[in-house]
Formats: sequence, C-alpha cells, structure tokens
Amino acid sequence: MSDTPNNTPNNPDNSSSDPWGDEMTSEFDRRVRDLHEAPLTLDQVKGKAVTIKNKRRAAVAGAVLAAAAVIVPVAVAAGNGFGHDKADVAPATSTPSETATDPATPDPTPDPTPPPAAGAGVAYLEGADYHRADGTVTTLPSADYLDAAVLGDQVAAYRFAGENGVVDLIDGQTVSQTYEVRTSMVTAPDGATVAFVTTDDELVFLNGEHGEQSLGKVDPDVTLSAIIGDGDCGLESGCHPFLEHADFTTGDAFEINYEGPETAPAPGALQVHDADDRFLVSVTTKVTDDSTCGGLFERRSQQWVFQTCEHQVQEISPTGEFTTAFPSYYDGLGPGSFSILGTDGEPVAEKTAKDGVVERVGWLDDTHAVATVYDDGAWKIISLGVDGEEKVLVEGAAGAIEESPYHLTGL
Repeated sequence: MSDTPNNTPNNPDNSSSDPWGDEMTSEFDRRVRDLHEAPLTLDQVKGKAVTIKNKRRAAVAGAVLAAAAVIVPVAVAAGNGFGHDKADVAPATSTPSETATDPATPDPTPDPTPPPAAGAGVAYLEGADYHRADGTVTTLPSADYLDAAVLGDQVAAYRFAGENGVVDLIDGQTVSQTYEVRTSMVTAPDGATVAFVTTDDELVFLNGEHGEQSLGKVDPDVTLSAIIGDGDCGLESGCHPFLEHADFTTGDAFEINYEGPETAPAPGALQVHDADDRFLVSVTTKVTDDSTCGGLFERRSQQWVFQTCEHQVQEISPTGEFTTAFPSYYDGLGPGSFSILGTDGEPVAEKTAKDGVVERVGWLDDTHAVATVYDDGAWKIISLGVDGEEKVLVEGAAGAIEESPYHLTGL
C-alpha cells in the first residue's frame, strides 16, 4: 500500500533542557558564518519552486467539516487575560468592622468570581463569547469568529467572509484593524504570535510586543500551515513559517529559514500539520486512494522519530512525547475517532465518537489531549489522557452534526 516504512530506529534525542537557547545559539553561529545579517524576507530568498509528479489527492488530516458551516483549521492561543471581561468583581462598599464575628457564621456575601467554564487550560469560542483558558469570558464584536488569540492588550480573531477570510484586531469590543486574508490564522506554540497570508499574497506576522511585520510575497498557490518563534522578525528564528501548496500534489511543503525559502521541513513532506520550538514537525509524506503516510520528524538531528501509514499525525504535545492522530483514511464529514500516539508511533489512548465526528483535536496540557466532538447526538468538548481517561469539559445540547457551536483555540 505504501513504500513509506511504519517506523524507523534511532529515535532522536529530544532531551535538550533549553531548546530555544539551542535555536538562538544556532542563529548566532549562522550569522558568524556571514549568512544573513538583515531580517530574512521572502523576496530575498525566493527561488525556483520544487515540483513533483501530480498524484490524486485523498481525504487527509485537518478534520474540516465540509458542510453548511465552513469549519477551518484553527491554531492558537492564549490563557492570559487582557482586561475586558464580561463580569468584573465588584469593589467592597463598606469598611471592615473591628467586632469579632462568630467563626461558625458563614459569610453572607457570595463569591462574585465564577468558576472556570471549561477547566484550566481550555480556550474556545462559543458564538461571540471568547472563553479564555483561565475561565474568564470576553464578548467579541461578532459571533462568526472561528479562532482567537491574545496579543498583548488586543485580541486577534479570524472569521470566514465570502470566498476568503478576515483577521480582526480587537481592542475591547472595537475592531481597530482588519486584514483580508486567504489563509486561516496560524499561531506560534507560545500563543503570542499569529501569522496569515493576505489576499494580496503578503505573509504577515502579528505580535503584541513587535507589532505587524511582513516577510514579503508568497506565490498565489501557497498557504501557511504552521509557525514557530517569538515574533521578532529581526531574527531569522523569530518568525519561522512552514508553508505548503494549496493543492499539495503540485509541490512539496517548505519552510523559510536561513538556508532559503524552500528548505524541506522533513524528507518528502507534502503537508505540515504542526511544528514546535523543540525542532519537531509532524507531516504527511504520501497519499494513496485508501491511506495516508507521514510521521514525526526531528529537524535538528534530521531523523524520524517515527513514520506510519496507520495514522495521520497531527498536533505535537507540549513536551514532544506524544502526538494526536486521525485514522489513516476517512471520508464524509470528518474522522470519527482520534488517537494519542507515543514516540514509537503506536496508540496509547483512543477516542471514538458514537455515531459522530471529531472536529478538532489539540493539547490541554502535557498528558491530556482536548477535542471538540459530536458524540452520541450532542456537541461537546472533552479531554483524553494518555492513560485513557476521558472527561467532558463542556457539555453541549443536541444539535446538527454539520455545525459545531464550539471552536477550540490555542491549538
């Protein structure tokens, strides 16, 4: 079925205690070797595209619901607040009395702080309400947003509009700037930087500290799939994008780094699903009529952690020890299940939606995946631990399988 092996020995050493420091050291060495002293732009490194033989494109990862509601891949985001919550704690209105009170008498004043709606670490959109990871809720100007990220004092939010999309910068409930985009918003692993390709084919990075930065033009058929870095595009490692062709059968995926604009993120990579600052990248390398092959690749050592044709490898856990994955092949509205894979590429936990579909899967913490699923007649947000334990974080009402009321962010 495939000439791609299911596993590969020599699992790379991912034990660096300071991967970002390694990246910075590597960056310094490159500059000493007189590579690029100025900020890297796409125009400076643009070269001839690598093409491959056309091949049939099958249903692959992304868990997009191709139905009435357009559900696009999401990326990002943030757990810290930015000061515009739906409910604020009321200040005290009286001076505390010096008279001792009976310790057995309960305080008649209720706690005005609501408990987190979805548990620590879960960030999601429900209509216009942006539920942040700390449990607070912010109301955005529109109920159409599919993704959101906190960038300093503002929120960047993506919504679909016509044939393309829109990224709004929101201050409170006011849209301060709008970008017309042709790719969904992608967020860095730390949640502090987002990027997208505009309808003018410009690759733009937004960061709360560094503001708006451009890496120049990309080809009209190129889309953005992942980014890493701290959002400082003055450093080659600060704004590091991974891109692919919209019809990936026309060319290989590539990353823009000090070596040029068409460096392969992994050997034979057609699609990039996720990347992190530990030099890991999850990719698809081959698609046939009834399967998808790919794996997890370590860019620093240039070695495969594992390869498989049994699963579509997706999101990388914060420690790099696990990945989420979809079935190798599925059709219809999307995958009906997902797995958590170990570094050998074998499942350690699995979830199957009863008569349903899995819309999006990411990571809640180091050992728990989080997913939006239509399960047993209702949409809900669940967590799945590497030990197989499943918990419902947000319970939804029965509704149409074609349209999820929840959109996870921070993934």
